[in-house]
Amino acid sequence: MIVGKGMVAGALKDISGWDNDILFSSGVSNSGEKDEINFQKEVELVKSNLAKLTSPGTFVYFSSTSIFNPFKKNNPYVLHKLKIENLIKDSNLNYLIIRLPNLVGFSSNPNTLTNYFADSIRLGRAINLNQKAFRHLIDASDLVNILNDVKNNFGKNKHTINIETDRPLSAHQIILSMEEAMQKKANINLSVENKDLEKIVSNLGDSSINYIWKIREDYHKNLLKKYYSI
Repeated sequence: MIVGKGMVAGALKDISGWDNDILFSSGVSNSGEKDEINFQKEVELVKSNLAKLTSPGTFVYFSSTSIFNPFKKNNPYVLHKLKIENLIKDSNLNYLIIRLPNLVGFSSNPNTLTNYFADSIRLGRAINLNQKAFRHLIDASDLVNILNDVKNNFGKNKHTINIETDRPLSAHQIILSMEEAMQKKANINLSVENKDLEKIVSNLGDSSINYIWKIREDYHKNLLKKYYSI
């Protein structure tokens, strides 16, 4: 059963081999969210769906690799994601927590990284970029293959998986590729801050597993052209 109606749920609509499982892709999707009411709605929705899980099913939850960003350790969204993860782990049910980087796909959500960049480019809005910030971009349509590969390699019984690619991009590189796809220049303010963002670290003590999605050299260029070309 797929819970949700957004980009992740849409990417999973044709998935097979997960019939006994609950794939939870609903809840808060804006990393800038601060409203405790919205966070609590997701908590209650997770609880109600955990109660529906029957053996030998697995509860699959999509979290975020932003929890590894030391500059976001007090961010309400990050704290919320960790709270949900712990809630699921404490349930004593089978679970698979998938910590995702930035997904790219057809979405009306203006808060995704690439949608924010695209809207800013279209409107001529200034974009503040940290030259030391890197991101992992993954096509939402690859999510089924990633999930199946995770299941085949690690199983789906009480695992937490950190998803990243073998070709992280700087934020500036992302903008350059989007400019090419959209055939329009961005209004960029470049800065240099000591913030190597979204880098997976293995010393958090949570026994999670790092999974590397290997991609071609032209993956990002084709990805951004696929969703943002004019």
